[in-house]
Amino acid sequence: MKHGVGPGERPPIPPPITPSLPITPSLPITPSPLRSDAEDSEETRIVERSSGGTRFVLQFSTGESVIVTGTGLVGRNPVPEPSENFDVIVAITDPSKSVSKTHLEFGQLAGVFWIGDRYSGNGTVVREPAGQPVRCDPATRYRVVRGTRIEIGEQFFIVS
Repeated sequence: MKHGVGPGERPPIPPPITPSLPITPSLPITPSPLRSDAEDSEETRIVERSSGGTRFVLQFSTGESVIVTGTGLVGRNPVPEPSENFDVIVAITDPSKSVSKTHLEFGQLAGVFWIGDRYSGNGTVVREPAGQPVRCDPATRYRVVRGTRIEIGEQFFIVS
């Protein structure tokens, strides 16, 4: 068996590689204008975001109360996904651990408050003042009127 290429011989040409995925052309790369380090020597300035939305109060069965105006997460130790941004992170006390670490998300659209279960272990139930309880499907947003009780594990909060 021959392991090398002798003098005057060319190595064999390997067969072409067929990609397993279709190749799509990429967008043209536009270089950013060059800036010297001296122009950007200061530290990043942190800005406070103001959603300017309607104020809602979340009154928890644990005694905690939070005023919210934008988007947020609720749980024992809520953590957004790397690409997510929220206005507020609400960590509630739950010694029995019936509330998931990141249990639900909330926000508002045109002054209407909504919640969405984040695939929590014990689920989320919406109890409107004059309605039947609704068990939330994960990753689905539910409109919430003031006075509604939101049950998360063995805990709950009232939206007012």
